[in-house]
Amino acid sequence: MSFFEGSICGVCSNRFTDSDDVVACPVCGAPHHRACWAQSGQCCHEEQHGDGFVWQRETETPGSEAENVEESTVRCPVCGMINSAGRLHCQNCTAALYSNMPKGDVQDTQPGAPQGGDGSFAFGMYVSPVNDGDLIDDIPVGDYKRFLGPSSFIFIPTFMHLAQGKGKIKFNLFAMFMHGIWFISRKMYILGGALLTFMLGIFAFVTSCYDIMEPALEAYAANDIMPMMMLIQERPLLMFTLIGLSVLQFAVYILCGLFANRIYFNWCKKRIREINKSSHSAEHFNRSLEEAGGQSLLPALAALAIYFVAERLIQYWLM
Repeated sequence: MSFFEGSICGVCSNRFTDSDDVVACPVCGAPHHRACWAQSGQCCHEEQHGDGFVWQRETETPGSEAENVEESTVRCPVCGMINSAGRLHCQNCTAALYSNMPKGDVQDTQPGAPQGGDGSFAFGMYVSPVNDGDLIDDIPVGDYKRFLGPSSFIFIPTFMHLAQGKGKIKFNLFAMFMHGIWFISRKMYILGGALLTFMLGIFAFVTSCYDIMEPALEAYAANDIMPMMMLIQERPLLMFTLIGLSVLQFAVYILCGLFANRIYFNWCKKRIREINKSSHSAEHFNRSLEEAGGQSLLPALAALAIYFVAERLIQYWLM
């Protein structure tokens, strides 16, 4: 049984079932069907938010789970913080407040491991479970999970970190080393292709200058710096251009590592919203998410092979 089962959607006035895709308002906690939330574009209690309104679940039968809801407040089982009964998670430590939801203390849980059958799962140690109905920039976590596929347990905590304003940077080591290949593997083909073309252009220019620099480089390797100094004096523009391109190439690696996650987060949000607008049913929407997102390994491997062959051809033609 889900937490919202039996409650009423404020938009369509239908009761929630255990199989419904439910989105909770991040301000007051009021539940909505995902389709209803997308249709209305706002919480059904939007006008009451300014008055401090907090949604409370209606109770029909007595039980151990209903007793907490009948009270006006709920004590967090982890940190002891007193919370409004309408909240799903503690406002202090974000632990789950109700026994039929996964607990926030998941120290013995492996990162990304499932936490029961309600669609929630936890990320790492001391992190509260994330439910499909939770919102990241007004998009349900469940939609991100369908779009990201098997790698959702890696990216969803990163997206939450970025969306909560804890920092604009979340370093991505793979993106730094693989630059365009990484973006292609995440189906950002245009950006990935542009990066690979740019890096090949730098490689081609540096390679074309090898004949000019070869004697000076060989002398420099033999601890004779005079030919290199003469080359700098004779061709200062060429030397500074080569140095500048080397710095630029290094900067591309660093920038990819620093901002790849932010770029991917924004791209995912844009694609999910585009799919939502063009979908005519929930089934079509979910299927489109799975097809449009996820990884693209074959194009990434093909791009890597093409990049490697292109470098060898450039060396063959220009050296």
